[in-house]
This record gives sequence, structure tokens and C-alpha cells, in this order.
Amino acid sequence: NGGSWNVAIFGFGGVSYTDDTLDISPNLPQKWNKLSFKLNWKGVPIVVTVTRDGTTIEAKGDVSRINVTVNKEKYVF
Repeated sequence: NGGSWNVAIFGFGGVSYTDDTLDISPNLPQKWNKLSFKLNWKGVPIVVTVTRDGTTIEAKGDVSRINVTVNKEKYVF
């Protein structure tokens, strides 16, 4: 199951990271309408939802300056 998760999140979800930035550049398969997944970034639980219309990121809990890029556009939580 871990391999399937890696393909979905790092492949189709387009998740990568550097020391201080979470990068998301999704590429949904043609037949998929949505991909939603949870992960922890810098100790903060995050929910990422990718649809044909865009990507939303919801940080749960105490957030103190998290750097995220979505399709090369920078955001700070």
C-alpha cells in the first residue's frame, strides 16, 4: 500500500519539498476528478484537495509560518 500512496501523492499530487517549502504541482490522471490527502509538514497536519478546478490546502491546528508553493505560486500560512 505504501507504494500506491507514494505514486498518488508524489506523482499525481505533485508533492515535493525543500528544507523550508512544500511544493505541490498536481497532475491528475484524465479519468480522475479529485484527489484528497493528508500529510504532516513541519509538524502541522495539512489536507490537500486537488480537483479539475484547482488545489486547496487546509492547515489544521497551530500554524506558524509554513511556506507552500502550488504550481509555482508562493503562499505563506
